[in-house]
Amino acid sequence: MKSANLAIFVPVIALASCGKPKLETNPVNPALKADFNYKPGTYWIYRDSISGMIDSFYVTSNVAGTTVNEGANYSVDFITIRISEKTIFPVFPSGVQSWEMGLISDNIQLADIDKNTDMGAINYAPLINYPLSIRLTPARYSGGAAFPGFGNVAKI
Repeated sequence: MKSANLAIFVPVIALASCGKPKLETNPVNPALKADFNYKPGTYWIYRDSISGMIDSFYVTSNVAGTTVNEGANYSVDFITIRISEKTIFPVFPSGVQSWEMGLISDNIQLADIDKNTDMGAINYAPLINYPLSIRLTPARYSGGAAFPGFGNVAKI
């Protein structure tokens, strides 16, 4: 009787232990989120001290999500923030420039948005590591390419 119970019990335990492996979750650094998670309606106004031009920068959208890469067994949380610029003095009839700032893990990424296609024309991934450091390290979970040889932080 014991061998019959054992013959049933062992396969049941083996089947119960099978299943999908748990995905490694990679959240946005809480300090990065606290310092840079700008909401729509946030704005900045700057005056160029040399030209006298006044620019307004404002947040038009803030989208949070998760990308799942089951093949590599991880998921990545991200926040994408659309920031637009409009020169308000002197007034230009056209020309709203936009960027998308991405917060991923410990990195800030930036994409210059093409006005004609509304797509990223130039991507900087990563642009800045957070917390700030002299050495720019590639983003482990970046949606774009990392180019660490193209620049460094000279001084903090």
